[in-house]
Amino acid sequence: MSIEFLIKIHAPKAVSAEADSQRLTKSCDGIGRDEALAALAHAERAHPIGVAVLRARHLGDMIALRKLIAAYPPRAVLSMAGMLCEPERMLRLYKRHHPYGRREAKRARELELQGDHDNAARVRALIEMRCQRDTEGGRCPACSGTGELTKPKPHACPNCHSGYIASPELLTTAERQAEQELQHCYGDAVKEYHRYLDMAKAA
Repeated sequence: MSIEFLIKIHAPKAVSAEADSQRLTKSCDGIGRDEALAALAHAERAHPIGVAVLRARHLGDMIALRKLIAAYPPRAVLSMAGMLCEPERMLRLYKRHHPYGRREAKRARELELQGDHDNAARVRALIEMRCQRDTEGGRCPACSGTGELTKPKPHACPNCHSGYIASPELLTTAERQAEQELQHCYGDAVKEYHRYLDMAKAA
């Protein structure tokens, strides 16, 4: 829960709005804002790499992300930060293969040709929203998660693996080893963060 509280107090809304900031002075388990920040600083001194992963992964800290990428294989860092995904590919497949996506993409193009840019933008926004819903969990938009296409005759879908499109795998041994190292550092940092909070609550 304390990691969730840390995310909340680093959210832009919480930082920019004083009223929200006041409501976030304590978490539901009694952790104070100052205690959470002190715990993070303590963990950072003990495990700087792990806290950098935590910052990139949970707090959207681009400075921490750039520092990690400068020291580790980028794909390993992006994987640990939860950023190794393919939303653009999903959207392309959705507009090409999914009945709704294909129909509405055509409609958006027609609206653009007619000069109705506002409605075209609205249709595209709806396509993206539906794509996120229909492909939740990596479900392939080409075969709707079945793993098989029926035309011109039944065959395995070439766009996915058993109906799902996973994030690109780490290809090299160095990338996999780097991800394991980052995972270990992250785990140590989280443990140190919680250990500090436990000591603060017991004091």
